[in-house]
Amino acid sequence: MQKTTKRKFLRPWSPAHYRIHVQGLVPEGCAEIFYGMQITSSGNTDLSTVTCLSGRIADQSELMGVLNSLAEMQLSILSIECID
Repeated sequence: MQKTTKRKFLRPWSPAHYRIHVQGLVPEGCAEIFYGMQITSSGNTDLSTVTCLSGRIADQSELMGVLNSLAEMQLSILSIECID
């Protein structure tokens, strides 16, 4: 008997959990700008800072709002990962 796995497809209007890495520091007080995402920072060996934002985003338009806010803060986006 073959076991079938049900895949969940990402839809533009559906919520998902994301992990976004940026080069630079995002102040922890900015959580409300980023819809309550968890913000953690760590240092690299080259003395630069990488900040990770992780959390649930309601839809892809909200994701674009987060990305636009990061761009307005002049932070380089290193990676975006959907972790659902």
